[in-house]
Amino acid sequence: RVCGQLHEAARRSLGPGQGELDRAAFEELFPWGVRGGVSGWASAVLAEGVLVPAGSGYRFAHEEVADWIQGMHLDLDAALDALVFRRRGGGSVPVPRHRAGPVVRALLLVERQQGCAELGAKLGELADWFTPGEGAGRQSGRGGSEASWWAAHLVGEVLLRVRDAAAHLPVLEGLADAGAFGPWFWTALDVDDDVRFALLRRLVLHDDAAPGGRYLDAVAEALAADPRRAQRR
Repeated sequence: RVCGQLHEAARRSLGPGQGELDRAAFEELFPWGVRGGVSGWASAVLAEGVLVPAGSGYRFAHEEVADWIQGMHLDLDAALDALVFRRRGGGSVPVPRHRAGPVVRALLLVERQQGCAELGAKLGELADWFTPGEGAGRQSGRGGSEASWWAAHLVGEVLLRVRDAAAHLPVLEGLADAGAFGPWFWTALDVDDDVRFALLRRLVLHDDAAPGGRYLDAVAEALAADPRRAQRR
């Protein structure tokens, strides 16, 4: 029963704002008194550190836990429409940037529940909606339209977290051909060296505009870390 209430708390925390549960909703879900023969739900979730006071309401103490639970309840297609597909060219969005976590988690759940191909299709759609150097990802906290920032951030964060990034090679190749993201992203990807070097070969063509360093330097560092590869080439 408490688990169900926590899921409901996460669902109600979604939407505009800072991801908090207002006091009235908290007391409805976790009453201070006795309900159904059980007492002290509010005291229990606070004492266990599941939820903590935040402003005039409450929030989940652990952001990653909240992101996962909220991601399970998020209407992903509606969220992507609101954040990206209907907002190209500017305009405010209903969710602040620091609350991107549930959207990232919802995308990761697509792969688990619907398969790699479905996630790849969504990533491909998002990749078409940002301009390299405009969307932020981790490389910048400013600049560009909100839609572009969200598209870049979601694509980058998901590709860094999937179990097999190479399964989304068409998306990665498209990003590399566009010179998207800085060297930090491509060196952090969980792919084997052959795939990484193939992507970096595409990226070095964009060295003049590479954010956060040169792709050629990333190639040199990778070769220095594996001298045998340099000898084979």
